[in-house]
Parts: sequence; C-alpha cells; structure tokens
Amino acid sequence: MEHAVFRSFDEEKYELGSIQMKNAGYEESGKLYLKENIKTYGRLFYCITAFFICFAGLILEICRNERTEKEIVQYMEQEKKRIYEQVQKEKTIVQNERKKMGTYMENISHQLKTPMAGMLLTLENLTELEENQKKKEKLESCVNQLCWMKDMTIVLLRLAQIDAGKIWMKRKRENLTVLIEKCIDRIKILAEEKYIFIHYESEEECILSCDAFWIQEAIENVLKNAIEFTSQCGIVNVLLLDSGDNYVIQIFNSGKSLEGNEREHIFDRFYQIEEGKNKGFGIGLNLSREIISLHQGTLQVVDSKKEGTTFEFRIPKMVAKEADKNLTES
Repeated sequence: MEHAVFRSFDEEKYELGSIQMKNAGYEESGKLYLKENIKTYGRLFYCITAFFICFAGLILEICRNERTEKEIVQYMEQEKKRIYEQVQKEKTIVQNERKKMGTYMENISHQLKTPMAGMLLTLENLTELEENQKKKEKLESCVNQLCWMKDMTIVLLRLAQIDAGKIWMKRKRENLTVLIEKCIDRIKILAEEKYIFIHYESEEECILSCDAFWIQEAIENVLKNAIEFTSQCGIVNVLLLDSGDNYVIQIFNSGKSLEGNEREHIFDRFYQIEEGKNKGFGIGLNLSREIISLHQGTLQVVDSKKEGTTFEFRIPKMVAKEADKNLTES
C-alpha cells in the first residue's frame, strides 16, 4: 500500500511486521490481515468524519432555523403592531366623522324644532276657527303631517346625540316591573284604537341599574312597533323574566312572523318592511337597540312558538362590579 490512512506509510515498520509474521508462519495471511486492518480503520475514519460533518451541518441548520423563526416571530409582532395601530387610527377617524355627522344632525334637528312648533300652533288655531268642513279636513291633515315630522325630528335628535357621544346612561336603582307598566299605560290608547289586548306578566320586583328615561324609550318603541304590526283584535304579550345576571323582556305580537334576513334588517336605520310603509320612520327599533347596547344589553328577534313576532331584550342587572355604590334610591 502506498499510503496509510492516518499518516505517511512507514515502509520499515511494515517490513518488520512482515518478517515477524513470516517467522510466526503467517507471512501471506499477515499481509492480508494488515491490509484489511488498514482498510477497516480507513473506512471507520471516513464514516466518523462524515458523521461529524453531517452533525455539524445539522446543528448549523437548527441554529439557522431558530434564528429564522425568531426573525419571523419578530416580523409578525411588528406587523401585528402596525396593523393594530392602523386599525386604531382608522377607528378614531370613523369615530370623529360619526361625531361630526351627529353634531350636524343635532344642529339641523334643533333648527327644525322651533319653526315646526310655531307652524303647528298656527295650524291648530286655524283648524279650530275654520268653519268650512273641507278646508278643516285639509288643515287637520297638515297638522297630522307636521306632528309626524315633529316626532321624527325628536327621534333624529336623539339618534344624533347618541352618535355624537353626547348621551350617556345615568344609572339609578329602578324597578323594571314598574317601568314596563308605565310604558304599557302610555301606549294603551294606541292598542285600544285597534282593539288589541295587551297581556303583561312579570315578577313583583325586578331591580335594575339603568337610565329609566332611555329604557322606557327603548321598550315603548318596540311596543309601538308591535301594535302597528298587529291586526285588529290581535294580542300583544309582554313577559319579564329574571334570568340570573340578566333580565329578559319578551314582547310578542300576533302579527306577521319575520323570517330570514328581515330579523336583522328590521333594526337597520330607516329600514321598513313592505307592510310597514308609511306607518313609521324606520328609526324606532334602531334607536331601541342603540339604547340597550349602551346598557351593555342586546335586542333581537327570536323564534316564536306561534304565528307572530317576538322581540327579546337581555339587560344585565348590574353592569359594573361597583354599581351598588353608585346607585341612589328612586
């Protein structure tokens, strides 16, 4: 052999070894033995070297992957932060635009209220003095239309105030049972005109942390809607339940059932179903949902056991943990 694996081949030692093997009677087999040993150690050396090279490569690849993974995580965090800042920026812009639009609507509503009040007073006086029946009927029609516009302006003003963030719920300890009774008393005249029976069922005392004025506004709007869409001699059922942390108010009317997308669209601002054209403004239900949302509650249409529509309020009893300390007796 011309070369050894680990160092230069030592010819003298090789010959000495050969002589010793020859003296021992293993001349040919000794040479073969030496050659095989050299080959075996050579293969072993190359295998070990290859193993260490592969192992080192694997370590390097793992380190590179860890560094790449850290870079990816860092990039994702930066991107997440950038997107969050962008969303917050856009949210602020939208909120500012909404407040600005709310302020415009509020100003317009205020500007309309005064002249409408004057026109309404004048028309009512003219109606009382008019002797011609046809002219009187036309004047009464004008009075009714102006009243309709006045009511719409009031609702728009309230929506504008909510949009502009100028309304907050002044929470106070209230008996929800009594508040609903007052709402029913106020709209009872509308039900009597259509011979609609209103059935109210509740527990004696349901104490709620709320703004009584706005809660009654929300409930009244839904009750008026229920009466408007209930035919002559129909039924409106009002049910108040204590559901643990929430109070649940269900208002059922025996009118047409709402299906599919109508259940959500009914809460869109200015949306009216076909049967409701010219019956209202398409604002009341939207206002009710906004009010309940400000009380951290929900308002939606749920399934009815029979033909008709059921609106369901879910209002938390105490919104804040420290609510009791901020409540005053009514």
